[in-house]
Amino acid sequence: VAVVEPGRGFASIRRIDRNRAVNVTASVDPTVTSAGDVIADLNARILPEVLARHPGVFFTFEGVMAEQRDAVGGLQRGFVLALLMIFALLAVPLKSYVQPLIIMSAIPFGLIGAVWGHIFLDLNVSMMSMFGLVALTGVVVNDSLIMVD
Repeated sequence: VAVVEPGRGFASIRRIDRNRAVNVTASVDPTVTSAGDVIADLNARILPEVLARHPGVFFTFEGVMAEQRDAVGGLQRGFVLALLMIFALLAVPLKSYVQPLIIMSAIPFGLIGAVWGHIFLDLNVSMMSMFGLVALTGVVVNDSLIMVD
C-alpha cells in the first residue's frame, strides 16, 4: 500500500502569521569584513536572485541589525536634540541668535574631519564612532566658544 523512502525534510515547520518562517543566522569575522558589507552584498546579489525564483518570499533583517537600526535612529534624534540644546544654552548667555550660529558653524568641519579620518585609516563607521561624533560636537562647540571669547 505504501513505499517508504528516506529523504530530507524539516524536523519542524515554524510559522509566523500562517506563513512559513525560516531563520538564517550568520557570524561575521570583523577582521575580514563588516556586517554592513555582508548585508549590502546580500541586497545586491543574492536576495534579488532568490526573490526572482520565489516571488512570494519576503525577508527582514532582525536581531543585531534591527537593534543597530533602532540605535542609529535614536542617536540621530538625540543628535538633533543636542544641537537644539546647544543653541539654546549658547543663546541665553550671549543674548544673541547669531553668535550661537557662528559658534556652531564649526561643527560640520569637525564631522568632515572625523569622516576623512575613518576613510584614511580604512575604518568602518561603527556605533562607537557615531557616539564619538556626537561627543566631538560638544568639543568643537567648546573650542569654538573659547576662540570667540
